[in-house]
Amino acid sequence: MKQIRSSNLGNTLTRAIYLLLIVGLAYILVGCTPWRDQFLGESVNRATANDVASKLGAPAFSHRLDTGEEVWTYRYDSVNDCLEYIVRFDSGKILRDWSRDVYRGFLCHRLVCPTTSRRAGTCS
Repeated sequence: MKQIRSSNLGNTLTRAIYLLLIVGLAYILVGCTPWRDQFLGESVNRATANDVASKLGAPAFSHRLDTGEEVWTYRYDSVNDCLEYIVRFDSGKILRDWSRDVYRGFLCHRLVCPTTSRRAGTCS
């Protein structure tokens, strides 16, 4: 009888350890989501241009379309790459869409410093 109880205790401990590992892994994966991705994902169809600007700051570039929509571009340098976020607002300045692109290596410098600026000596 003691062996059965010991076996049940072992099964219970094994299940608890597996459950903790699964919960821990899920927590790590959620924690690895870039905060900008999370913010933008939760803000589509709700946040205003002012909300986005207060959270992400001023965009690197902005462009107003003939439709009245606005497209903003944000660029962030990382250790080995660059992140580019493109956000689109409707004519009422509500966030409607966004995307993120990752650029590796030398592409980062070309994005942040266009060729014309490099020739003019305004970028290093």
